[in-house]
Amino acid sequence: MCGSRLSFPFSLFAQFTYTIDQSIPVEVSGKTLLNPWAGGLNAAQVNTMDLNADGQADLVIFDKTASKISTFVALNNAYRYAPEYEILFPSEISTFAVLRVLKNDSGLSLTDVPTITIFPNPLPYGQSLSIKADRNARMEIYTVLGQQIGTSLFVPANQIISCPVQVVTPGIYIARFTTGTKSIALRFIIQ
Repeated sequence: MCGSRLSFPFSLFAQFTYTIDQSIPVEVSGKTLLNPWAGGLNAAQVNTMDLNADGQADLVIFDKTASKISTFVALNNAYRYAPEYEILFPSEISTFAVLRVLKNDSGLSLTDVPTITIFPNPLPYGQSLSIKADRNARMEIYTVLGQQIGTSLFVPANQIISCPVQVVTPGIYIARFTTGTKSIALRFIIQ
């Protein structure tokens, strides 16, 4: 047998792929289990969040023991295990998970885009600009040519603050607000 070689068909090297199928019913004592494929929980931290944008509070459960997120959607006055949402959460979560919805002073959830109001607009020359933002922001004022005027100013959430505008001439100006990774620019006029 010297010089011969052993060969295998290519199909022997194929890998097995597992796909979850929650449609298989599981019964115990004649009763169908609601979430048989969800697994168990040991040290659960339960949070609510609208996962599927249907206006109902769904469940996001973090199991500290397994460092695992499990997601359940509200459906017909019950919760159905929905693992397809689990990939939306960071895999690095290991100690705790607390989800909170940020709200403005009216009690409404914050939108992706900051809500910022500046007034009066137009602003009489020599007066201060009033600013209100629904979240903490950093404000910078620019000319229409892009030159920054003064230094940046911290604008606290849900408070009206007064900002003296120190400009040489009346004209059109841009107030740029930065909140985390979002930025918004508002035009105002000094008369």
